[in-house]
Amino acid sequence: MSATEPGVPVPAPRASYPSPTTSLAGSAAGLATALLFGQGLSRLLPPSPQLPGFASLHGLDVRRESLRYAFLLVFPILGGFAAAALWRRRGRPSPGRSEEAASPPAEASTPAAHLPAGFSSAAVVAHAITVWIFVVSAFPSFALRSPGVLSLAAAAASAALALVLGRGRIRKGSLYLGAAAAVLPLALLGERPIPFAAAAAAGAFALPAIAGALVGRRRAAVATLRAVTLAVLIPGSLTAVTAAALLGTPPIADLFENGHELLPASQYLRGERPWADVVPGHGLLSDGGMDAITMLLLGDDYRGYARGRKLLGASFWPAIYAVGLGATGNPMVGLGIGLLSLAAFGQYAFLRVVPSLVVLALVLAASRTGRRRVWAAAGAALGVSFFVSVDFAFYAAGAAAAALWASRGERRAALAAFLRGVVGVAALGLAGMLALGVFPEFLDVTFRLVPSLLPVYAQGFPSVLPLGSASPALLYACAGLGALLLGALLPRGSEVSDPARALLPVSAWIALAMLAVLERQHLNYPYFAVPAAVLLVARWIRRSAPDRLAGSLASGTVVAGFALVHGALTLPLVIGVAIQPRQYEANAAPLVAPRRARGALFRSPERALVARTAEMIERAGFRKEDTWLDFANEPGLYFLFERPSPIRYYEVPFYESESAQREVIAAVERNPRVRAVLLSGAYPNIDAVSNETRAPLVARYVRENFRPFLREDGVEFWIRRDGLPLPSPAAPRP
Repeated sequence: MSATEPGVPVPAPRASYPSPTTSLAGSAAGLATALLFGQGLSRLLPPSPQLPGFASLHGLDVRRESLRYAFLLVFPILGGFAAAALWRRRGRPSPGRSEEAASPPAEASTPAAHLPAGFSSAAVVAHAITVWIFVVSAFPSFALRSPGVLSLAAAAASAALALVLGRGRIRKGSLYLGAAAAVLPLALLGERPIPFAAAAAAGAFALPAIAGALVGRRRAAVATLRAVTLAVLIPGSLTAVTAAALLGTPPIADLFENGHELLPASQYLRGERPWADVVPGHGLLSDGGMDAITMLLLGDDYRGYARGRKLLGASFWPAIYAVGLGATGNPMVGLGIGLLSLAAFGQYAFLRVVPSLVVLALVLAASRTGRRRVWAAAGAALGVSFFVSVDFAFYAAGAAAAALWASRGERRAALAAFLRGVVGVAALGLAGMLALGVFPEFLDVTFRLVPSLLPVYAQGFPSVLPLGSASPALLYACAGLGALLLGALLPRGSEVSDPARALLPVSAWIALAMLAVLERQHLNYPYFAVPAAVLLVARWIRRSAPDRLAGSLASGTVVAGFALVHGALTLPLVIGVAIQPRQYEANAAPLVAPRRARGALFRSPERALVARTAEMIERAGFRKEDTWLDFANEPGLYFLFERPSPIRYYEVPFYESESAQREVIAAVERNPRVRAVLLSGAYPNIDAVSNETRAPLVARYVRENFRPFLREDGVEFWIRRDGLPLPSPAAPRP
């Protein structure tokens, strides 16, 4: 008798994966193990040798600290898989169709109008933001008296416009709102308030009305408006509001931070080669590559640098929006992530991260849809991201691995498509490096030098974790939550539900990025990705809850709690105040010379540094190609004075190793154009460690081969002892 014949009991089906609760318990156990095991590393591992910088000075064993951070990420994932394996070994019966698996299908396009879910609400909100920007500029007193009322009024006016244009159907009328995107670039103008803000606000209403009258039922025009609304108006409203609030005055120069881009860009404009002649610390394009291109087009001074950063930075908030759109296909989710990120991370742009966010958005879309072309595009974007910023490309690669593991469809085919994209970009990069003759230097810098700098900048676990909206405690909690979610969901593989699937790449990105920057104790810039996890967790809760009302309340509480902690309700007032005209910072002023200083403001320490440098050049009789060795972490000075850097490194910590110090000494020794050394400037010692401590061999070489020449306003230059005859220096001031 067959087992399928009537009267024969059929065994209950066995599940090949546990519920997320089971894996979550194992993941939590793994996290606890990581914390305990990390505490005991000092007794298990012998001390490792350290470079002479921060780690050595403070008795920090970087190998142990790095392992502690690795454990925080790896152990929760291993714990989740171990719990899943134990669950299967015990032969638990299948729980049937779980609540999570029974959740409604993912948002899909509406066949009738070919509009994704959330399109109308996102278009109305984005249009309202656009109108609000210009009304605030045109009527500042009213805007500041009643910012909430103005926001609601703008939203109501935008909804009414869509309703009228759609002849009673707001979904249809919202299509035409995309025409208002034409006024968005006006918000990037430097003046505040914008002189013709009232006309721009009127145009935001007139342009959709004109589009509605002209387009009619023409399918091609309607499709174009749909694309413009999705790709320009909605994400562009985020860029416009940050630009209006933050770009009203000239940028304030920082010859240390800006020097990370300005020095390589200046060297590239001189014909120097990346990796061989200049070390791009973060990545080829982010450290000078993009800036060299924009300065060729917009001018090679601070104004051209700032304009290029403004244009390139316009992609930052659209990239954050794209993460939500890729995860859900719902533009309102993407816009909501952007607004929460704006409350938590209020700045115009952070360029290095943009390609990494694009990779994250593409792998989310590819994992959701299973489309091989999207996987190939994600792979190509990862290749580009690697040349922009090596560290953020690493985070994006982790997100891609999580997405591939949980993707729909055939995973091998998806992996093959993804690798084709990576290999295609890598081949182009390889061809370029071979043409420049820098491939060996690229390998050495990327895979030896940059990883070796971890001991230089590592600061270890903070001893105190104070609470606050951007405190180490909260950020560690976010990183830990990301690791826990990975441990809970990865064991389910491709069986993970649609709402949970989107969480995996985002959790991987957040966990990797936050652990890396927390190790450096940078407490702000990775935080803009957390709102994506907040909204996706809320969406998962709502769609997996057995009771719809309870799920909606719980998800709303999650989002509202995050918004309230970060002051989202006061955001209209904060931005409204920022949009108003502001005076220059009291301590900042423009410089007439050198010519490359135009377009920026300089604080008094930088002004003194520039003045003393100009004085040194004049007194020492510098010729065109004469230069100095920067031993004070002021790389932007080379750019300002159009002088070549004699070494590859833009800050002293890069050459803490003995071999790198000897490389620097040899470069100075064989170059008679290096007439001076800058020993102190406007920037304080990095991590309160003196440069002499970091690079003692170089410091000794300077003492033996150079003599004091100028010391004033905290700036100190030494001149080469065996140089050309020099004017008698004035007595240095104490």
